[in-house]
Amino acid sequence: MLKRIVVTVEEVMTKDVVTVEGDKTVLEAAKLMSLNKFSSLVVTNEGKTVGIITERDLVRKVLAEDRDPNKLLIYQIMSTELVTTTSETSIESAATIMTEQKVRRLPVVKDEKLVGIVTASDIARHLSDATSNIEMLLRSLRTDPNYSY
Repeated sequence: MLKRIVVTVEEVMTKDVVTVEGDKTVLEAAKLMSLNKFSSLVVTNEGKTVGIITERDLVRKVLAEDRDPNKLLIYQIMSTELVTTTSETSIESAATIMTEQKVRRLPVVKDEKLVGIVTASDIARHLSDATSNIEMLLRSLRTDPNYSY
C-alpha cells in the first residue's frame, strides 16, 4: 500500500519576507516591490503583521482612482483582513484556504510572528516539479530493462 506524502507550507514558502511599515508612502512601497521583484509586501507596525499591499491594490486603489502615490500612505490602501497559515499546514490545505478565501498569498505565522509567505505560484511550482519527477521515473521504469519490479 502506498503511503501518502504530505508536503507542508514550510517546504515551499519564501522565508525571507520583505516587509514595509504602514506609515510609508505608497510610492515607497511600489519602489520596494519593483526593486525586489515582488508582487506584494507584508505590512507591519512595530514588528507585528497588520496587512498586505499588492500590485492589484496599487492599480485599483491608486492608479485607477488617480490618487497621488507620493501623498497616500500604505495604511490607507492595504488589505487588513489577513488570512494566515502556519508552516505545518499541508500545501493541499493551504490551497483550499486560498480558494475559499479568494486570496493568492498567505502570510505564514508562528507565535504571532511572520516567518514566511506562501503563494499560489509556490504551490503550483512545487506540484509541477513533483509531476515532472514522477513522469521521469515512470519513463525510466518503462524503458530501462534493469528495473525488475
